[in-house]
Amino acid sequence: MAGYSESNRRSRLTRIHFHSLSFHLVATAAGVWLNSVEAVAAGAYAAGRQACDHKFEPDQLEMRISPELKFYSGATTRQFDSDAPVSEFTHKGYSFAFSPVLVCLHPEKTVGLGDAISATGLLYSEFRSDNTEYAQSGDLSK
Repeated sequence: MAGYSESNRRSRLTRIHFHSLSFHLVATAAGVWLNSVEAVAAGAYAAGRQACDHKFEPDQLEMRISPELKFYSGATTRQFDSDAPVSEFTHKGYSFAFSPVLVCLHPEKTVGLGDAISATGLLYSEFRSDNTEYAQSGDLSK
């Protein structure tokens, strides 16, 4: 299924969420979803807290990302900023939000971490149902 774009306005796919051990990423059709930065930050935080069984001790956590980030071919290299860990960028008409995940060095719970990061990320996301360009592009009643 192809996602929503200028050339494919009938698609209802407007948000993709991806997470791995080291990062959490949300990609959206520009203007259709809001709060993606908050969503990836909250999801990453929720997974770390759950893995450490809510014992968030700095010496028990680490981030496993490179200090230099390049988000796509041809992009400029960015330096990771621990004071502002979530990165936001646009590429080819899509909006992206990226956050490192706090990895628990000695996890006490691993079951459901994917569900926690996904559910929390979606909970913090806001769908713009008033986005008339998207709403007029296809039949959203199905």
